[in-house]
Amino acid sequence: SDNRTVVMLPTEDVQHSEEHWADPFFFNPERFAPNNKIEPFTFFPFTAGPRQCIGKHFAMMEAKLLIATLYRKFELLDPYPEIEELEKIVTLTSKPKDVFVEFATL
Repeated sequence: SDNRTVVMLPTEDVQHSEEHWADPFFFNPERFAPNNKIEPFTFFPFTAGPRQCIGKHFAMMEAKLLIATLYRKFELLDPYPEIEELEKIVTLTSKPKDVFVEFATL
């Protein structure tokens, strides 16, 4: 017989929990500022613990470089100014449904 147990972490629920985050559905990048302490296991985009993603630090550095490069060369335009709340698709990762970004050269 199979005695294994599958354990799944509800990352979407934990990362949007009012128990851990003030106004969890509001986009607030300041909550990740270096002076703000984040409780362990309340935000884990690369999972956590001993089996976390080995590419975590590389991915974060790559994302920062990409954003900095785009910020220096382009202006980010809002192609949907009339939409206040985006619909979300939840699969293995979450992403907005049918949303595109528009850039203008500086």
